[in-house]
Amino acid sequence: MRRAQGIDGRSRLDSVSNWSALWTFLKEALRLLFLVASSSFFFVFPICFAVLPFDYVVIGTGSRYPSNIKPTESSLSFRRYQFKQERKRIAAASKVLVVGGGVVGTEMAGEVMSYFPDVPVELVTRSHCLLPRSRGAHDIARAVLQDPELPSPVAISYNETIDFAAVDHDTNTVPTSKGRELSLEGVRVVNCTGYTPNSDFLPRRWLDEKGFIKCTAQMEIEAKAVSRALRTSPGSRFYFAMGDVYVTFSFSLRGLFKTVASACA
Repeated sequence: MRRAQGIDGRSRLDSVSNWSALWTFLKEALRLLFLVASSSFFFVFPICFAVLPFDYVVIGTGSRYPSNIKPTESSLSFRRYQFKQERKRIAAASKVLVVGGGVVGTEMAGEVMSYFPDVPVELVTRSHCLLPRSRGAHDIARAVLQDPELPSPVAISYNETIDFAAVDHDTNTVPTSKGRELSLEGVRVVNCTGYTPNSDFLPRRWLDEKGFIKCTAQMEIEAKAVSRALRTSPGSRFYFAMGDVYVTFSFSLRGLFKTVASACA
């Protein structure tokens, strides 16, 4: 009897494991697409090769970076492991060198400065300021990163690039466009110099030359990019994009809410 119960218990565990794996797959698939309600319109979902009904589709598939600043493996267990490993690397570093002064680079410099006050941080950007896409943000960010009351303010170098292809492995240094030789001994380099949108699964006509989704200021996918067969109205106000994957960065939330409200009316 005990043996039979043991076999039954394993079968139940296997069943639970299978359902858990299926649920994990579905969550990973659906994270690429946010669906609201359903209707007679359909979208071909490339991950599981299914046709799904929708009223509105919002594409928020994000982007990927040239370094491991953003995990490519999305399981929570792997990300927790990667966070722990990165924390150890930063804590043991002689310095953290952040390359790029955009949103990610500025935030990374601030995070390291705050949580690892004993680790020096240097930020190198090719721009003349921090956060060049956000008007007025430079002064605010600089005031935080270079607060004179900090034990170790972030060192910031503007209008400078680093040529990692020219690393001198004998001296473990790398040259910059200003003629400096930066030591890489014990340095943790974080490359935040740009990203690539995760838009490979979309029709090419929806994208610009860099692969970003072409949107209006209200985050609508441009009507001319959507084929007539997929349009639900002349303005095609049923396709939206958000986050890193779309090309319009200065959007209007008020305009977005107005657009959604008129579409739902």
